[in-house]
Amino acid sequence: MRKNTNTQTEVKVTIHIPDKVSDSIRQQKINRLYDILKPKKDKNAA
Repeated sequence: MRKNTNTQTEVKVTIHIPDKVSDSIRQQKINRLYDILKPKKDKNAA
């Protein structure tokens, strides 16, 4: 992990999805993980 200058922490994530999973399910899982891990926008910044 490394610390960015804007006080956010950068984390590398590796996921393992079995080859037998269909492409649509694979993409749904990737999208869900992205939504969980992406930084939340500051509500007071707007």
